[in-house]
Amino acid sequence: MPPWQGDYHNDINTEMSHWSAYAGNCLELTEPFNRYMIEQLKAEREHSTQVFGFECAKVPSNGMPTGRIGSACVCDLWVGVSAWLGHHLWLYWLYSQDKDFLAEKAMPYFRESVKFYLGILEKDEKGLYNIPFSYSPEWFGGPEKGVGPTFWNNQFVAFGKNPSCDLALVRNILSWAIEASRILGEDEKERSLWQEVLENLVPYPAWKPYGLLVFEDVPYSTGHRHLSHLLCIYPLGDLNIEGTEEEKDLLRQSIENLILRGTGEWAGWSYSHAACIAARVNMPNWAVRLLHTYLDYFVTRSGFHTNGEEGSYGLTLQIGSAITHEGGFGAAAAIQEMCLQSWNGIIRVFPAIPQEWEEVCFQGLRAEGAFVVSAWREEGETIGVDILSEKGNPCVVKNPFGEKSFLLGCGNGKVNYKLSGNKIIFSTEKGRIYSLRRKGRESSRPFLRPALKGNTFGIKS
Repeated sequence: MPPWQGDYHNDINTEMSHWSAYAGNCLELTEPFNRYMIEQLKAEREHSTQVFGFECAKVPSNGMPTGRIGSACVCDLWVGVSAWLGHHLWLYWLYSQDKDFLAEKAMPYFRESVKFYLGILEKDEKGLYNIPFSYSPEWFGGPEKGVGPTFWNNQFVAFGKNPSCDLALVRNILSWAIEASRILGEDEKERSLWQEVLENLVPYPAWKPYGLLVFEDVPYSTGHRHLSHLLCIYPLGDLNIEGTEEEKDLLRQSIENLILRGTGEWAGWSYSHAACIAARVNMPNWAVRLLHTYLDYFVTRSGFHTNGEEGSYGLTLQIGSAITHEGGFGAAAAIQEMCLQSWNGIIRVFPAIPQEWEEVCFQGLRAEGAFVVSAWREEGETIGVDILSEKGNPCVVKNPFGEKSFLLGCGNGKVNYKLSGNKIIFSTEKGRIYSLRRKGRESSRPFLRPALKGNTFGIKS
């Protein structure tokens, strides 16, 4: 029997298993997951309406292909699941720019999910919308409540008000629904309500020096394996290094507190998630160390991930060897994040390269806006970037050459561009390849390494 009876574990397992498909340019591999989310809506609507007392569709945390709850644990009442799964529909749209997909699959899911969230939010005396009662994945209440791992004991003390993860997820699914409705020219009446709720959603709970809290008045006070309170950093990205000074200070406090609390309760996949976070906040040396630790101590000879370390190295107190695959996909996503990021519609080439990577080359990674990117660095400096435009969208690239001069061309001709601060902005045509080169290296081409011998998914060397 596989771990957790083979159910659809939707509190990070299914999500992390698909993180690397988008930048990895494997959108076709997300089709079964997307289809699962759409096809279960009817069953979820029937079940959720009975449970919550109003017409809605909520995805269970532990689900079955039928849309029914996969277990009787209180964690299945976690309200954030629907939005987290919906993130993958939004990612598919961002990376593919497939308008039919947005209209026929993503938008119906967003409507159903937003209806659920509007039904559970409560407005306080300040006019702010709150999440009155929810759960942060597998958080057990914390030592300040004087309890043990109550999640496993199926106790409601593990619940609280305004979890940071849920506020991030609700904030984002409202944003996705609003933007999708604008693109499609639909839901104008509903959009005004969604916008009003979004603008008046309660801020993230935060304390100095903890940064982001797990719940309102509950800090991240122990090195818990689920880094869910940091979902707004990765994968959602609304708290990032390009925000306001106040947001950057909150980001710094949250990362420092994560490091301070240590890894004693982490699982293998926690290192993968933390590596993605480290890349997103431009801490590449930390990211690569986390990846080395994951690969050296939390991967079996067969290549599968384990929750507990392979041996007693003092990295975690996590015991057991639940063999799963999401940790490996999370690690792959972290490497992609180090090489290419495109959140908020800006292509960032080599945004988080550690000191030990003097030469780096990637080919055919996918960016938001339906761009396919290849790039290479030599002696610690970016030499060239090639960008295939699949849809002919405008392209914005964060200048990867620093103070060095560069050229932009397409075929045998030069391309006009605009410089705005550190951004290179230019128009594209569908199907054309655009080449950025450091001046003096116009003829440079990506360097290739021999393919690794053996089965990628075979025995660990």
